[in-house]
Amino acid sequence: MPSTCYKTAYHMMPEAFIDCELMPGGWWMHRLAAVDSSAVIFPGVYIGPNVTINKHCIIGPNTCIGQPGFGYNTLEDGTREYRQHVEGVYLARDVHVGANTCIDQGRHRTTEIGAGTRIDNLVHIAHNVIIGKRCLIIAHTMLGGSVTIGDDAHIAPGSLIRDWRNVGANATSGLGAVVVKDIPTGETHAGNPANNLEVRNDRQCAGPS
Repeated sequence: MPSTCYKTAYHMMPEAFIDCELMPGGWWMHRLAAVDSSAVIFPGVYIGPNVTINKHCIIGPNTCIGQPGFGYNTLEDGTREYRQHVEGVYLARDVHVGANTCIDQGRHRTTEIGAGTRIDNLVHIAHNVIIGKRCLIIAHTMLGGSVTIGDDAHIAPGSLIRDWRNVGANATSGLGAVVVKDIPTGETHAGNPANNLEVRNDRQCAGPS
């Protein structure tokens, strides 16, 4: 069974899963990845091709950085054909990533994490996402493909941010928010769908009946 599974992955996405080396400390790194010697990498981590991890980064146990992103073409017969991802992931200096987090390699641009950003356990960051400096990305957050997060943004636990949406600098996505439209700079949005907490609806403005 393990041999069969390996051959399937090799056939579909060979560049990400071959040419890896088991490093001292029990983590895997692709030969096309670059990790600064000051970075701390915990056991079980996988670092894929074209990944750059800069100075003073910390990567928690069993986190995957640079695995193939999720993208398929639907063929005429209805089958799904994998779309190759050839871009990498760039972590600027002093980025902390928790345990069991996934950061996908880019498809049409590099997935980027800005300096000083903190990413919690159990976060999913899809292909082509760009996160600014000093952001807080908290557990169970899902950032869809090509999302952009501005500097100093706060993404609260359980946030779901739809692909291609933008969260401005110093903005906040509230606890469990389902973000289907952009969050402008400095605003706090929450709810499903997420809306600006500072804008009251008509019933609130009218007062009690």
